Amino acid sequence: MLTNLLQALFGSRDPQEGVKKRIQQHWQSWLVPIEGDNPTGIDPSYDDDFQLIKEEIAKLSGIDAALIIEISEKLLQKRTKDIRVASYYAWARLRLDGISGLADGLELMAGLVARYDTALYPKRAESKKSSIEWLASSKFIDLLDVQNSFQHQDLERAISALSLMVGYTNQWEGELPPDLRGLIRLFETRLENPEPEPLPSAPVTPLTNTVSTNGLKVKTEDVRSLREVLDQTRQISAFLREKPDGYLAAFRLIRSIRWDTVTALPPHDTHYATRLIAPRSELKQHLNRLWLQQSWIELLEQVERAFSEAANHFWLDLQRYACDAMLNAGAPYSGWQEICLTDVALMLDRLKGLERLTYSDGTPFADDDTLNWIASSASIRHLDEGESLAPIPVNVGGNWGEIEQQAMEIAGRDGLESAFNWMNNLPDMVTDRQRYLHRMLLARLAEQHGQRDMAFRLLNALNRECDNYRLTGWEPDLVFELKSRLLKLVQQKSVLKDADKTTLNKDADQLLSELTVLHPARALTF
Repeated sequence: MLTNLLQALFGSRDPQEGVKKRIQQHWQSWLVPIEGDNPTGIDPSYDDDFQLIKEEIAKLSGIDAALIIEISEKLLQKRTKDIRVASYYAWARLRLDGISGLADGLELMAGLVARYDTALYPKRAESKKSSIEWLASSKFIDLLDVQNSFQHQDLERAISALSLMVGYTNQWEGELPPDLRGLIRLFETRLENPEPEPLPSAPVTPLTNTVSTNGLKVKTEDVRSLREVLDQTRQISAFLREKPDGYLAAFRLIRSIRWDTVTALPPHDTHYATRLIAPRSELKQHLNRLWLQQSWIELLEQVERAFSEAANHFWLDLQRYACDAMLNAGAPYSGWQEICLTDVALMLDRLKGLERLTYSDGTPFADDDTLNWIASSASIRHLDEGESLAPIPVNVGGNWGEIEQQAMEIAGRDGLESAFNWMNNLPDMVTDRQRYLHRMLLARLAEQHGQRDMAFRLLNALNRECDNYRLTGWEPDLVFELKSRLLKLVQQKSVLKDADKTTLNKDADQLLSELTVLHPARALTF
């Protein structure tokens, strides 16, 4: 793909001649070794300045690109030769200076790769590859795609620098070279469809045909399919997220288009299985890891990226992650959580039964945690139909799902203690299975209402007594739920500053081993 671009831009000229000269003239102070016996310096992974850059980039609005540039320069000149820092610098320059800034950033990256090759940080080959592939990530591409125009000279500089860097990375041993097809494809599109230069005497284009917002152009006459609507919505949402206070508008816009254009449940069989492709397993693991680490802002960003992928708009776990992150991220996000809960509830009320469906591989649209969340927080109560006046069941031999929903409503209305008292007063608690489910529900209630230590103690005690209930052979799904919930709580405790990490990691390994025996496929998500 890059060959076609080089041929179109340079013809018979050597594309690397100019970039090598510019690197020599403009970037030498950035490429000088840190120390004689340690040319690449330190690994900045735990450096405060490096963490500050990552936090700034993770923001959804109000990003200080100038600060990222300043810190990147200090790190690369004084402390480290790290391709991650260079890629962050390129992104910040793109944000601040457009395609000209990106060309500068790519020249710096090419110079570093040419000078230090595989000695660059990060040292792991896969991490180094991922750092370069970040140039083709949605965060990078979305920002590049909303640029007003590409000057031919800047495009030549960017492509020639990319060509030089790819020439070196293609020679790296072991893994396949970095995949930059997304970035190259965007450059090809811009080269094939350049924006016309306005003529001095050109008449003003009627507003009904073209809407322009600070350089983002949406040509309504070009929209011929729902796919094109979605593509333009992605661009507009990405544009809005870059603006101060634009996050909520972007959040609701993409959901309005993806949800409100769905008029019926996806086709499914009698087992509620659709033919839709499930979310990527590595995506599920990454989101769960961010949730465990309580990296709320980064979690929000990853949710928005994932929502636009494939059939992920039906993956309701994403909405639980988003609302959890909003609630914990502080202002202004916490003030938007109720709006987003209402949007989810209205969609589910219109598409009744959506949460019961699964993807083609059996992955549920809503896992157990999400089903509980929907029941307690994201459901429409039809008061005019008397829904909230339904009598509370007191026979525990009945539907435990209904009992749980009632307990959640009591906890939300009167507090966790009232819900516990109501649960403890349920009659006819005679069988081992009933006692097991009762204690599981108490733990879920505690976890849902922020009492994680209490939930941990309840689940830990239940896990120690699990063999007494002899459920492993008869109802392995109940045992799997217990151990998976306990594992999540153990992982959460292990990231706390004063945690006994050795003991907790040992417990986590033991639980994961037991989960793997119970259900190998489901255990892969942990």
